[in-house]
Formats: sequence, structure tokens, C-alpha cells
Amino acid sequence: MANVDNPNGFRAIAPAGTTLPMYEYTTGSNVGLLPGDAVYLLTTGLLALGTATAAAILGVCQSIVTAETGVQKKALVIPAYKDIVFSGQCSGTFAQTDIGEAVDIEGTTGIMEINEDATSLAVAQIVGIEGGINNAVGANTRVLFTWAKSQWTV
Repeated sequence: MANVDNPNGFRAIAPAGTTLPMYEYTTGSNVGLLPGDAVYLLTTGLLALGTATAAAILGVCQSIVTAETGVQKKALVIPAYKDIVFSGQCSGTFAQTDIGEAVDIEGTTGIMEINEDATSLAVAQIVGIEGGINNAVGANTRVLFTWAKSQWTV
């Protein structure tokens, strides 16, 4: 059975009973975010959507933030620490040999994905395949990854 094409951003994976750290940040003006969106911190100290051009990731948004012109809002973020594993759907066709590769991300608010074919920024490192029924190697595979380039790294 083929994998379902349902990109819905990134989710932190944690053992039962584990509390993941979350920090509150202020977004830039007119920034909309959904839970699962990768985010990064601008030099102004404001939060922005982590697009395919972000060189390092601050973390993954856990809030629904509606964009409003001229309005900055608060958002909760799970940090892109090296020891927190996330899951996400690949945008193309995943191969077993992609495990261990540092790759890019892509997408927009609410539909961010791992771009297993691109390595120009290499912000995410694939560490395995997410377990579960109906998730196999191929198109739209859900993978486990860590952030290879994090704004938390000094």
C-alpha cells in the first residue's frame, strides 16, 4: 500500500512521560504559523517561518498564530536541540540510503516537509524511518530526523 501524502509539518517524538522544553518568542509583523512549522530567529530577535532558505532552525512552532499586518504575536517553540528527534514527511521518494544524510526542508505554513533530494543547506539529518502501519520506503515516507543546523548551536 502506498504511503499517504499528508504533509502536516514536523512533530517532536518523545517517550511517554517526557516533557519537552518549550520557549515563548515574538513573531515578526504579519507572520502566520501553525503547529509543526519550522521557525528561525531573525537578527532583530523576532520569529519567522523557517523556509527552504533558512540556514539554521530555532525550533518547531507549537502555536496557531494568525498573521495580522503591523501586529507581532507570541508563539511557543520546541527548540531544535540535537537530542530531540522530530518526524516529518518526505516531499519526494525516500530511499533507505537517505538515512544519515543531512537534507533541506521545504513547504509553507502547515505543510512543511523534508526534502530528501536537496542538500544545499542541510538543516535536517535523517536518522530513520518513523514506525507505524502504512509507512514504507518510497514516496511520501515519514522519517525521523534531528536538526543538523540549529540556532541553539554555538
